[in-house]
Amino acid sequence: MKHYLLTWYGTTDMRAALGLEPTDGPILSALKTRNYTDVVILAYTNPDKAPDGFTDEIRTEWEHWRAADLETRLRVPRDRAQRWVDVLMNTDRGHELFACWLKTELAKNGIACNVQLIPWKLAHLNDARSICDAAVSAVNRVLADRSEKTITTYISPGTPVMAYTWALIARAHPQHKIAVIASSEPRLPPETVDLPRDFLTPFVAEPERAKTDEYDAIIHLLGRERIPIYFGMLQFRAALHIFITTDGYRDAAEALSRCRPPACRCSTVIIP
Repeated sequence: MKHYLLTWYGTTDMRAALGLEPTDGPILSALKTRNYTDVVILAYTNPDKAPDGFTDEIRTEWEHWRAADLETRLRVPRDRAQRWVDVLMNTDRGHELFACWLKTELAKNGIACNVQLIPWKLAHLNDARSICDAAVSAVNRVLADRSEKTITTYISPGTPVMAYTWALIARAHPQHKIAVIASSEPRLPPETVDLPRDFLTPFVAEPERAKTDEYDAIIHLLGRERIPIYFGMLQFRAALHIFITTDGYRDAAEALSRCRPPACRCSTVIIP
């Protein structure tokens, strides 16, 4: 059986790859538990960042520091170390360096784990739409593997929006039994996060509203954007929500139907 770990990688992982971190970083620490046979790593790429910032001069400077004795390495100025991180983070050169380091460390520790690193361009760090697309793409890639498998998402590396997206996917698709892990202590293995089963069900009491806020039916034009429709279903109470869409978004309509608020029905109208 295969055991997949899905995650973004973040600044702490890059610092570990550069030798600037006293720990292994979140991802290597998780893989050292030997619980996973495969890891799919999403790598945020900033399209506006200079791809050649890690010049030969800077690389040589870093390599000389990395090869020095411990006392010399401890004396590296903080601003110089931060410059190495800044020029590499969110670039193809940085992704290559991190992936190479991770594979080398896994081999050193005798850990057999297939590493897939997928660069993904985001308009900005909290580009929620693209973050969701990247995470869904990673999950679909794993589901396409017909081998018997387990899937775990790791929410510690990356931004809060990235973490929220993994959790949302895990709870929105219970049929895939996607586990969620997190790490709050870098020196300890990640822990399983037991998400509430009603994670997607509104549980904050709504104030009483006048009858005029309720509708017999609400019609939604469903395309690529699903989250606004989902929030609209939560905000506007109706006995019936009707999704008008094309056949290509039939699965999206079915997913929204499963997330419907209590005491309402959903209907889908497919147009040519």
